[in-house]
Amino acid sequence: MRIKYIRNVGFDFDIAQWIADSELVSDDDCQYFMRYRDLDCWRVMVKQEDFAPEVYVIVIEGMNAYLIACEDDVLTEETLQAFIRKTFDSIEYDCYDDELSDTNS
Repeated sequence: MRIKYIRNVGFDFDIAQWIADSELVSDDDCQYFMRYRDLDCWRVMVKQEDFAPEVYVIVIEGMNAYLIACEDDVLTEETLQAFIRKTFDSIEYDCYDDELSDTNS
């Protein structure tokens, strides 16, 4: 799995409307997949130029929508959770300092 595209969205982002406006995805090809931590995840089948479908996951995190290509990975809740832990934790917590220091002392 890998992130192919990141789109900045608002909190009122309507994935159903975005799918309806898309020419590559039909309503039948997009399903709510799971919620993990505070992330909503949808499974999307995107039709390619050769009409072969590819599996993607759309993850909504705050003001960002991530389009994740599953590529050769089989999409299961466990594989997506592992990808989210590896990817999002390394981004979000890479510079996180869990040692609180009191600068006023």
